[in-house]
Amino acid sequence: MTKIVVQAKARGKTVKKSENEKVKSITCHKDHRKRLIELAQNAGVANLSPIQQVELFLFFAVPRVDVNPLAHRLLDRYGSFANIVDAEINDLKRIHGVGDKVAMKIKCFGQLRDLYFISKLNSKFNIKNQAEFLNLLENLMRFKSTENLFLFALSIRSEIIGQRRYDLQQVRKVGLPVLDICGFVASTNPTSIIVVHNHPGGTANPSDDDCQANEYLSNFLESLNCKMQDSMIVGCDGIYSDAKGAFVRDYCAQNNIVNFINERK
Repeated sequence: MTKIVVQAKARGKTVKKSENEKVKSITCHKDHRKRLIELAQNAGVANLSPIQQVELFLFFAVPRVDVNPLAHRLLDRYGSFANIVDAEINDLKRIHGVGDKVAMKIKCFGQLRDLYFISKLNSKFNIKNQAEFLNLLENLMRFKSTENLFLFALSIRSEIIGQRRYDLQQVRKVGLPVLDICGFVASTNPTSIIVVHNHPGGTANPSDDDCQANEYLSNFLESLNCKMQDSMIVGCDGIYSDAKGAFVRDYCAQNNIVNFINERK
């Protein structure tokens, strides 16, 4: 009987100690999060270490838990923050500590980033400023791991008055979303439309399929009394304009300049 009481007391002490450790652990993690957020604010996120950057990102996906071990597992698996964000949901869920909710939050980040840039279009973005428009396309599509198609509706003053994004993989499966495009043109009443898509990991030079798709889409838009002003492709080597028949931004040239500057240091 005495033995049972002693064991019970021992178990009680163990549980109590475990609860105290848990409280201390939560407090420690809170303080760590606060310190890291303050460091990011003061030093800038770009100046944090890769582990700290991923930790900071995970603060928004995983509340009240030490995310440092998970940050290490994700970086070990994917190698960079960008690869983590671009990873497929099912692949993310193979990582210990990443469930359905965390995986979906991680995937939402890329879409929120796109929303940030697209929201800027609400301030009467004018494509006559070619550099700014190319910057927008670069931010939206240069580093995408999946193929996307954007339609930008333009006013008579060359202002962007609306946009639509389509998943090209889905378009290839079920066809061009004709009804949605008709509704888009009817609701924005544009003077013209610029069509942009990307070639993840490939050249921006148009393929034969691209040329055929451009011809089909141009004829379709004309049937809606809307002109296709340009068809552009964003690739790993630059941005190609069909209207100009040439690259309007050359990433290879940019990289050569950066390499030259680095060599001179």
